Amino acid sequence: MSWNEAALSIAKSLPYLYTLLFVFSVGTTKHLSSVSIIVVILALAEFFSATLNTPLIRFIYDQDVEFVLRVGFWVILWSIFSFLVVLILQKCHEWTNTSKGKELRIVQGAYVISIVLHLLMFLNQMLIHMSILDRVYNFGIPFINFSIAGYLLLQVLSQGGLKWRQHA
Repeated sequence: MSWNEAALSIAKSLPYLYTLLFVFSVGTTKHLSSVSIIVVILALAEFFSATLNTPLIRFIYDQDVEFVLRVGFWVILWSIFSFLVVLILQKCHEWTNTSKGKELRIVQGAYVISIVLHLLMFLNQMLIHMSILDRVYNFGIPFINFSIAGYLLLQVLSQGGLKWRQHA
């Protein structure tokens, strides 16, 4: 099994992890917090991206479509998707009148970095052709996704842990 296949396999569990984190976050804090908003939006985003991923991968490998169109479509779609996640996170915090903390800035920053990686991958595929940039993209995107999940897991556990310590 290649690194990409392993990362895709593990990534399929991210929507469920985010859903579990949301339930745990709301269950321990008893209110909607910045972290709980973030994890529910990311769970929905991951479920949506999981449904898009398989047909997109088929499209990317379709030799009947010109290479530049396939790669361009991939980059544009995932960049717009990441931008929409950033925007929706921002708007949900505003709509619910929830304070925007460091968790929001870190997650939004990670999504902006993923947009940069997508654009870098496009430039590399079209102009530069450096294998190291391919590796940066292939490891960078899953690393960002898993880092966000790990960071939010720590944030949810620390919120719940603080609550439990107060009652002990």
